[in-house]
Amino acid sequence: MTLFGVAGCTALLFFGFAMQDSIKDTSIIQRNQITSYDAIVLFDNKADEKDLDSYESEIDKFDSTKIIYQQGKVESDDGKLDVNLMAFEDKDVVNDFINLRDTKKNPL
Repeated sequence: MTLFGVAGCTALLFFGFAMQDSIKDTSIIQRNQITSYDAIVLFDNKADEKDLDSYESEIDKFDSTKIIYQQGKVESDDGKLDVNLMAFEDKDVVNDFINLRDTKKNPL
């Protein structure tokens, strides 16, 4: 019985280290290969025009693009799903900020 207990604990220990390594690698891939932006600045639709103009003049000093970001829910027969929609003002600059890829054709 002791042998099974030691073997089971050892297996759990190895499994824990494997989980830690896979999560760490995922965040590195996300930061270095998929997203290439440093910040997202969100403006409130109810903000004062004067304030927006002053912020936009600061943001224009950096490589930037305007996006519309909306959150919502989609309902289907399987239930509800939370979705995030990002629509870029200029479709030609999308690849400057996010690297979109088909994981079926180009696995990591």
